[in-house]
Amino acid sequence: MTEDRDYIRAIVLEGKILTDAATTISGNPVDSIYIKLKLLSGSVSFKSYELPEALRANPEEREFDWEYTHATYDSTNTADETYILSGHRKTGFVEDDH
Repeated sequence: MTEDRDYIRAIVLEGKILTDAATTISGNPVDSIYIKLKLLSGSVSFKSYELPEALRANPEEREFDWEYTHATYDSTNTADETYILSGHRKTGFVEDDH
């Protein structure tokens, strides 16, 4: 079975840790982090298989599950999205908790 899905893979486009580049509410210097991610969409394939009797809820009844086989990126899919995540390190000081 193959089906189209959003966000099958993620790529880190950029990433930085900047020493003492941020300032907390109380004025303490802290490290800053910046990550730029791109989430890719495409098709994912699965294969059905029969569960062994030992793993079935009822050993007398046949039970099946799905196993991931592979994913294929579709560069024409418009569902790809880019996100930027950023923040700063927690200082541990009470005056910075908010």
